[in-house]
Amino acid sequence: MRPSFRTRWIVAALIGSVALDAAVAAAARELPTGEPFAVESAVIVPFEEVTAVSIVGIRGNISISTREKRELQVISRTNGPDGVESPVGIWQDGSRLIVAPAPGDSGGALRLDVEVPKGVAIAVEAADSDLVILSQGGTVDLHGNKMRATVQAVGGSVVADLVAGTLTVVDSKDVTARLRGTSATISAITGNVTVRSVGGTIKVAAVDGSTEVESEHSKLTFEKLSGSLRVTAQKGEAIVAGIKAGAAFALVGTPLRLKEGMGDITVTSDAAVVFQAMEASMRLEMNGGSLHGKGNQGDLDLRGRNTEVNVESITGVLHIQGDGLTATIVDVRGELQVEATVSDVAIDRAGDVVLSVDSGSVTIHQAAGAVKAKVTGADVHILDAMGAVALEMDGGDGEVSWASISGEKESTLRNAGGKLTVRFPARGGCRVDAKSDYGRIDSELETIVVADDFASARGPVNNGYHPYVHITASDDILLEYAPKTP
Repeated sequence: MRPSFRTRWIVAALIGSVALDAAVAAAARELPTGEPFAVESAVIVPFEEVTAVSIVGIRGNISISTREKRELQVISRTNGPDGVESPVGIWQDGSRLIVAPAPGDSGGALRLDVEVPKGVAIAVEAADSDLVILSQGGTVDLHGNKMRATVQAVGGSVVADLVAGTLTVVDSKDVTARLRGTSATISAITGNVTVRSVGGTIKVAAVDGSTEVESEHSKLTFEKLSGSLRVTAQKGEAIVAGIKAGAAFALVGTPLRLKEGMGDITVTSDAAVVFQAMEASMRLEMNGGSLHGKGNQGDLDLRGRNTEVNVESITGVLHIQGDGLTATIVDVRGELQVEATVSDVAIDRAGDVVLSVDSGSVTIHQAAGAVKAKVTGADVHILDAMGAVALEMDGGDGEVSWASISGEKESTLRNAGGKLTVRFPARGGCRVDAKSDYGRIDSELETIVVADDFASARGPVNNGYHPYVHITASDDILLEYAPKTP
């Protein structure tokens, strides 16, 4: 049988505040002292100037919702399908009402149903409990160990300090959470989200304001954020999809996956970074780790050390600078700029290329635009070029071939410390002027005239007179036709 209601009127003058301040929130976690003004299993307490309700020290299933009337309603039973009436105590502390175990309570699990007026601040301290809050307009403050909490605070903000358990917050304003070993989902937030976590899993989605997360040993997921994102993480994992206003990541031992993101994105990392289908301006600083990605409609700037790089389909400017890089770069439609030492660089399909490498190896295949390369102590292979090539080498051997030659811009190939092999297409004309300082020039092109001392050669290719190709090497020079493509 449904218990009858007893009504208690609060007659003391109450001093109100719109939300719990820090002192009130701390007090809300302490069991009240003194005698309660009510000990009931079912009670209605009308509000006058009360602005906050705290539930402290009750374990079990707690449900809090909003009612239209300016009154507090509490119904308490023992937990379970056959629960019976079990009274709780109600205390008054200034403008706050406190619901807590009645004096002498055995500490058993309860099923507590509470209704509060709109705009009232709610604070709950509980352990090993299931909590559901559906409120409007007021602040929600949660503290607990092994709490399994679901909160919908329409128009209100949520503050949570939880150890273990779960937290779900939806359709609220601002969210601030301190979590340890907790699985949390925060979504449909109109304001800002701030999370500090150790362990556990954190998912944040559909936030209009900013999101800031600091974590350690946590798995992080971010989806469809309209506001900015800032993440500082150690020894975890981060997955980010559909962000619209950019992000900043400072990561240690934390792999990062980016998908379909927009805005300015900065990353500092020593772990793996993967991106896909981005429309962002991306700047990365990496010490070790790797960068793998396909698809960015924007610029990408990488500064790395001992980093593996494999990127594809970049429509903006790609700038790579570093030491000890292993870089594979495919399909760059904007200008490609590479500055590296002790690095292996392989480029396939690019527009204009500007490259400077000191030690390592360089391969550039199918550059549609101009190539300007300065390389020291490394072999160079520039294959199937389609524009002018300006190559400055010192050490190592060089190989240059064109898929087609056109235009008026001259090419200049110089190797101060090695050989040069230069291959010309069967179609398209140019004029060659070659000189070897200490080696020999050999040519299979009948129109190229090699001097008797084999130190110089000149002449047209395919009856062409422009553009000029100037070739100088300290060692041998070999002039050939490029292999015909099938």
